[in-house]
Amino acid sequence: MNKKQCNIPESVFEVWKKSRQHGDNKLIAKAVGVSVPVISDALNFGYVNKIDVVNKINDFFLERIKQAEANAKTLAKAAK
Repeated sequence: MNKKQCNIPESVFEVWKKSRQHGDNKLIAKAVGVSVPVISDALNFGYVNKIDVVNKINDFFLERIKQAEANAKTLAKAAK
């Protein structure tokens, strides 16, 4: 039984779960400057000790969403 419980807002945790892709643990750990297990706990359970880590994970996913939107616009223009 895992004792780690979600300690971030459920809405934030849901966005992380929907935005997550294979290999994100390593990418985010490198970008944030923490260990992969810290990021794994954050993405798997919503368990984070420092608000700075939450903010950096949010920034990571926000950048991915912005890039996806830019790619979609480019594809839409090319399809015309």
